[in-house]
Amino acid sequence: MIPNSATSPYLLSHKDNPVQWRSWGPDARAEAKAQDKPILLSLGYAGCHWCHVMARESFADPEVAAFINENFIPVLVDRDERPDVDMLYQGAAGIMGHAGGWPLNIFLSHEGVPFWVAGYQSKEDRPDIPSFAKVARDTAALWRDDRARTEDTGARVKAAVENLYNRDMTQGQEPLNIDLSSLRVA
Repeated sequence: MIPNSATSPYLLSHKDNPVQWRSWGPDARAEAKAQDKPILLSLGYAGCHWCHVMARESFADPEVAAFINENFIPVLVDRDERPDVDMLYQGAAGIMGHAGGWPLNIFLSHEGVPFWVAGYQSKEDRPDIPSFAKVARDTAALWRDDRARTEDTGARVKAAVENLYNRDMTQGQEPLNIDLSSLRVA
């Protein structure tokens, strides 16, 4: 579902994935709300080696893709086209204890508030490192079975991200006035 008008080499490299990628924006959030599904936001870029490895290993796998399509609203973002989205969710990943980088796979509420994060995850489970399929299964179960936990985590991450980006960190500079719910930069 990557639009035919897409020009991003990164988005176009995922065009034939069985994952039904959507574009970032209010339509994806509205669809997530209507279907009561979390959003799987995957951030990457054309020159990212691990982004392409993950695409081959997980997003091109028919079983993994079917699970993603059934349980999430998958959204693919090229960090070079949307540095605002990348900046905010990299900050959220850091707050959640993740080193950041690409690919960044972050699970969001309907409002775009993050509650779980993962980077590159291999196709196979490894000792102490689950596969992406397991991360997706566990995250879908968390959303379905413990919504209060996702909402609590999301509220804490949202407050921390807004505090991070909205405070005046250097003398004389105005804060960015980030509103994570609608991803506005004023």
